[in-house]
Amino acid sequence: MAQSDHNLRSSYREMLLNHLFVGEVLRHFWRQGKYPDVLWPAVDDSGYDVVLDLGKITRHVQLKASHARSSTARVPVSTKLLDKPCGCVVWMVFDDDTLDFKQFRWFGGAPGKKPRLTKDDLKIAKHTRANAAGVKGDRQGVRVLPKAKFDQLDSVSELVGRLFGAKYER
Repeated sequence: MAQSDHNLRSSYREMLLNHLFVGEVLRHFWRQGKYPDVLWPAVDDSGYDVVLDLGKITRHVQLKASHARSSTARVPVSTKLLDKPCGCVVWMVFDDDTLDFKQFRWFGGAPGKKPRLTKDDLKIAKHTRANAAGVKGDRQGVRVLPKAKFDQLDSVSELVGRLFGAKYER
């Protein structure tokens, strides 16, 4: 697919990648005979894209995506997510031709724990577009999370281990 298609159809691609992510997580659990609940918010204003619930662990997950050749060095994260008791960010790195996942980047706490950082630890994000005076204002409810704060994971199994604990990683 041409790179321009990724730009022109970015909303379509985002939804597709989100569904592929949930499908991969569910396939992993299916093989173990486990069946987590998946909840999708009706409105995108709570800081997360999907909720995964298994046993006593409920994960509010904000999903980010970039293709494997991307030079993206940081992602914007809603402060609402950082206030969730078990919020996390999963940054999906995908092949831009096939949309296959190449790796995942993980930011979050251990199962049942808050993320390692608070909103006070991170820089306030700026709007991408300037106002009439040419100033890019602050986005008070959004912080910038640098790539260095993420752990690199090479498989869905590793990711599931971070989400719900090592006993589910197999």
